[in-house]
Amino acid sequence: QVAISSQAWKFVKNFNDEFKKYLTINYNGDGCVIIESGKIPDNVFNIEKKNSRNNSVKKEPNFDKDLYNKWRYYVNVSALHKMESGVSNLVEFNELRKVTTVFVRLTQIKFNNKEDLQIAQEALSAVQRILAVQEGTLRQFLYDDKGAVILLYFGIPPYSHNNDALNGIESALQICSNLKRILDDFTIGVGTGMTWVGGIGNKIRSDYSVVGDSVNMAARLMMKAKKGTIYCDETTYSLSRDSVQFEDIGLMEVKGKANSIKVYQPIKLKSRITDERVPGNTEDDIELIGREKEISIIKRELIEYDRNGNNKTIIVEGDEGLGLIPLEDKLINESKKLKFNI
Repeated sequence: QVAISSQAWKFVKNFNDEFKKYLTINYNGDGCVIIESGKIPDNVFNIEKKNSRNNSVKKEPNFDKDLYNKWRYYVNVSALHKMESGVSNLVEFNELRKVTTVFVRLTQIKFNNKEDLQIAQEALSAVQRILAVQEGTLRQFLYDDKGAVILLYFGIPPYSHNNDALNGIESALQICSNLKRILDDFTIGVGTGMTWVGGIGNKIRSDYSVVGDSVNMAARLMMKAKKGTIYCDETTYSLSRDSVQFEDIGLMEVKGKANSIKVYQPIKLKSRITDERVPGNTEDDIELIGREKEISIIKRELIEYDRNGNNKTIIVEGDEGLGLIPLEDKLINESKKLKFNI
């Protein structure tokens, strides 16, 4: 059954006659209209039957390119990614992914004056700037019984990283720092776990969504967090504790969980130089084996900078586990010897 207010009924009551014969419509004494439907054939909605033999064939996008360029900025980036690859029905494509969810609650915004709208715009812009760097996805900005809420995801297409939990925590810390310049009252919740990611709806209308216990957990932690703080679950903590300093909040009861859960508060990122170096080494006694070529390039670039004074950008990149951090430390130490700012 569907209950519709009498005001809304005025706008939707003129059903197609072919469609109306499958409905039972009753006028409720409380001012509502109750609609109950029987089995409605697909052809009433003009839905084409799916041809399973062609499921694996990639299709070219069937939308007008000029129109697409106008509305692409208003479409969820994950859905857009699928559409650009030729997917015409989002519901057919779904997957299980480990995703980190971040909820940001702007508690003091009530949208009852012009200033609130300006603050909300500044807050959202601050979040978007961080997402552009961290490659997260802005899913929603909404206002409901929880207040003004921003919903973010890390790890959904087209973005994915080795450690999206760490990306989520780093972003949350940066968001926390930025928001303190804009407003006083906000809270952030972070949760990580396996989620169902894909289209919800039907071929005519669908939405790209993320569903899972960790999404609900992030929302619960957002509501539990103290003013101006971030709370995260144990999974997020376990995946990011090597790079982030946390405070153990202890056990906490949350809605939807029979047992209390462990909650942590991220405080700040650890310094990679001081926290990740092998104990006993000092800045001047780092010995790198098999990195003679890279060290030679670093020294050459620094000497050239010393001579010419032109700014330099040196990028150290490679797969995880190849010893990039010691090489970065070497670059920093060599720069300090020459009294360069880095």
